[in-house]
Amino acid sequence: MSAAALDEWLRRLETRTPVEQIELGLERVAEVWQRLGAPRLAQHTVVFAGTNGKGSCVALSEALLQAQGLRTAAYTSPHLLRFTERLRLAGQESEAEDWVAAFDAVEAARQQTSLTYFEFTTLAAFMVMAHQSPSLDVVLLEIGLGGRLDAVNVIDADAVLLTSIDLDHQDWLGGDREQIGAEKAGVLRAGQVAVTVEVAPPASVIDRAAALGVSLSQLDRDYQRRIAGEVWTWRDVTRSEEQLPLPALPGAFQVDHAAAVLTLLQQMSARGDIPALTRTAIEQGLCTVHLAGRRQVIPRNDQGGVWLLDVAHNPHAAEALVRDLAARSVKTWCVLGMLKDKDNAAFVTALRPAIEAWFLIGLKGKRGQPAAGLAMRAGLDLSDAYEDLGQALDAAAVYAAPEDCILITGSFHTVAAALAQLQPAS
Repeated sequence: MSAAALDEWLRRLETRTPVEQIELGLERVAEVWQRLGAPRLAQHTVVFAGTNGKGSCVALSEALLQAQGLRTAAYTSPHLLRFTERLRLAGQESEAEDWVAAFDAVEAARQQTSLTYFEFTTLAAFMVMAHQSPSLDVVLLEIGLGGRLDAVNVIDADAVLLTSIDLDHQDWLGGDREQIGAEKAGVLRAGQVAVTVEVAPPASVIDRAAALGVSLSQLDRDYQRRIAGEVWTWRDVTRSEEQLPLPALPGAFQVDHAAAVLTLLQQMSARGDIPALTRTAIEQGLCTVHLAGRRQVIPRNDQGGVWLLDVAHNPHAAEALVRDLAARSVKTWCVLGMLKDKDNAAFVTALRPAIEAWFLIGLKGKRGQPAAGLAMRAGLDLSDAYEDLGQALDAAAVYAAPEDCILITGSFHTVAAALAQLQPAS
C-alpha cells in the first residue's frame, strides 16, 4: 500500500512540476522549511558540492562512518531504478511509507508556495531524516545543481567537501570554471570544516573561503596521497596511514576522493564532531564501499567480456573514463544516450580515443532527444543510431569480440535503462 501511495505522490508531483524543471533560489524552500519547524537533521551535517564525484564521495564517507559504528543518512540524486534509492538510512534504502508521511507534511506546510519536484522531494528527505529514532549521527547531503541556490543549501552544514569543478550546466551556473566555482562555493559557511579534492581549485572558490575565514584544505598542499601498486598512503597535517587498500569503487581517481574524505573526517574528529576513525574502520570502509552506475561491471559471457556502465555525462568525466579504459587490454564499444542540454559534441570528442564504434540511443522527456538528434549534436553518423536500447545492446554484442568491453554511458537515464534490462531482478 505504501509503495502505491508513493507512486501516486510522485505522479502528482511530476504533473504539477516536471522532474526536469529547474528554478534556482532558496527563498521559497526556506519559507516552507521554516513552516515545517526546521528540525535538526542529525548531530552533524556534511554537504558535497562539485561537478563530478559527489556520489562517490558520499558513498565513501558513508562506508567509513558506518564502519566506525556511526548512524548515517545519505541523500543523493538522481536515482537509477527506484525513487527510494535517493535516501539511505544506516546504509539501507529508505522506505516508501516514510516518504509518503514526509510528502504529506511538506504539502501541508507548503500552502500556496510553489516548489519544484526537486525542492519538494528534498524537503521531504529532510523530514524523513529529522524524524529518525534513534537520531542520526551524521547526515550526508549531495547538492543537486550548483550550490549557492540549490535547495539542499537551505541547511547550514558543519562540513563541506568540494569535488572537482568543471564545465556542466553552463546555462545555469556560468560559462567557465571561475563562475561555476563561485556557485559551488556558495555552500561554504564561516566556521566550517572544508576540503577540496582538487590541487588547484578555481580562484573564486579560494576567495570565497578566505572571505568567510574558512580554512580550505587542498590536495598536495594540505594533504597527500600516493599510490604504490595495490596499496596507497594518505597523509594530512595530523595523521598518516600507509598500506591502505584501494577503494572498492573502480577508477584510479577514487583514491583522490578517498584521501579528501579521510581528510574531512579527520578534521571533523579533531574538532570533536565525531570519533577518530580507527585503522580497522578505514580498511573496512574502503573495501566495502559500493555505488551503482559508476564503472559498474556486469559480466556478459564467461570469456571475460563485460558490460561497463557509467553515468558520465560531461567532458571532464569522459576524460577520466578514457584514462581507465586505456588500462584495459581489450577494445571498447560504446552504447551512448545523452540529454540534449549536455555538451554532446565535447563529450564524444573526449571519449572518442577509447572507442571502436558507437551505438546511439534516444532518451525521452523534455530534456531527452532521439538517437538521430544525438548523432547530429555529437557529430556522429546517423547509421550509428538505433531504434531502442535493446537493439543497440544487441548490435554492440555482435560487433564486440567475446573478451571486449561494451561501455554504456552518457546519462543516468541511459545507465538506469540498461540496468533494468541487464539486471531485471535488481
